[in-house]
Amino acid sequence: MKTTTFIALILSLIPFSGAAQKDSLSDAAAKIMSAPSISTGFEVTDNNGKVTGEAVIAEKCFVIITDGGEYETWFDGKTQWTYNAAAEEVSMTEPTRQEILEVNPLAIISNVSDHYRIKPSGTDTTGKQIFRLTPIDNNTDITEATVYIEPKTSFPAEITVRTRDNSIMTIRFTETSVGTKLSPDKFRYKPAYHPNAEIIDLR
Repeated sequence: MKTTTFIALILSLIPFSGAAQKDSLSDAAAKIMSAPSISTGFEVTDNNGKVTGEAVIAEKCFVIITDGGEYETWFDGKTQWTYNAAAEEVSMTEPTRQEILEVNPLAIISNVSDHYRIKPSGTDTTGKQIFRLTPIDNNTDITEATVYIEPKTSFPAEITVRTRDNSIMTIRFTETSVGTKLSPDKFRYKPAYHPNAEIIDLR
């Protein structure tokens, strides 16, 4: 499972209004972008297995740490640091817009009407609201996304993503909540975190 698939969970970190309308996606993006911070637990499942962890997001910035510490990722809005425990390396990059769309699909959701066709699709057997998204741009790796909203909390409970190679990834969320404003340093890697790791600057 690629590190980028861990970060794809951010697509679903969107509080919804009660009405199942297309405009609620745009409203939700505005809410999350204006929140001081958002935290959530997650479980990502794909053909390669299952990964769990925690994420903290504030506007365009995020930190994602998998349980066990195999991967850790920081993004301060410009620079991204990804720690790979197996290789004992930290790679530094400045993602392009396309890479951000792949790593952090919230970048798409923030302008959802420009990037996706949105179809409210009723509810599932447990009462969760369903939204189906298909990209307007055929060059993106994501070909379809289905978002399930828990009406009791107005937060996403699950998202399923289908990619161009026809693989499927499912992301489930636990204990999603709004937090306080965080220092910009929260979203930047510090060598003290992993003093023995080699830093590879790919910028």
